[in-house]
Amino acid sequence: MHHLLRTVALVAFLGRCTTTELQSYEYVTTIYNENNTFVCFGAVVTTTWIVSLATCYGRSWTDSTSIPYHARLGVKRQHAAKIEKIFAHPLYDQTKYSTKDLAVLRIKDVGPYMRSENIASISVIANSYPWKLKECTLIGTRSQNSSGKDISTIKVMTTNYRNCERKLSLTGHNRKRKSYFCSMSPPRTRGPCNGKYGGLVECDNMLVGLLASENICDHEFLREYVNIGYYFKWMHSRVPAIETRITTINDATYLRPPLFSHILLYIFANNYLY
Repeated sequence: MHHLLRTVALVAFLGRCTTTELQSYEYVTTIYNENNTFVCFGAVVTTTWIVSLATCYGRSWTDSTSIPYHARLGVKRQHAAKIEKIFAHPLYDQTKYSTKDLAVLRIKDVGPYMRSENIASISVIANSYPWKLKECTLIGTRSQNSSGKDISTIKVMTTNYRNCERKLSLTGHNRKRKSYFCSMSPPRTRGPCNGKYGGLVECDNMLVGLLASENICDHEFLREYVNIGYYFKWMHSRVPAIETRITTINDATYLRPPLFSHILLYIFANNYLY
């Protein structure tokens, strides 16, 4: 009976976790190097700034004449914008368990093209809050050699980082407990999972996280994310014009299925997370 309930709960949640091809998400940008090789995803947060993973660039780049990257924006990623500066978090490191894996990229102003090229910006969460059973959208790729065009999305249900540690028996990750969060998906549910290129997590029309570089598709059931809200003060110091929202546990949009499904979902979460 116990296994039957767990299976039914899994089926109830699977309906909310389907992978679809990306159709809009006008704030999504793809970053390429001088050889036109795709290196990372990013999110447009103002007409002149993009948020992305620091891992993709390795360090800060402040000399605009030597930056070997450019961004492609718009629904079809056809508008190219020169990247003028890259600021990695000052405490970012490239150790095995790197933290503060966040960067802001200054681009040539795309304001005049936002309407004609279908480019949009997204607001950023300005604080951190518990991520227990929060439904969000992950945007990214599962390809090992992506061109930046094979973008897809999946609905994921977030949880705090300690639950990832328990499930995967992670070690050496103590520094991530506040600055990262995780998500879960039912087994055999396929979606973006390759952290090599990063990925974007959107909740309630806000950018809340980046798919961490450590993610591989072998562990697709649980994914790790850089918690953007945790680093907001640093981001705001670099990008004062960034549009932000403060969200609390009370006004977060949590899953609200019918009562029976809610009970099954609770059983599912406790069996797979705790």
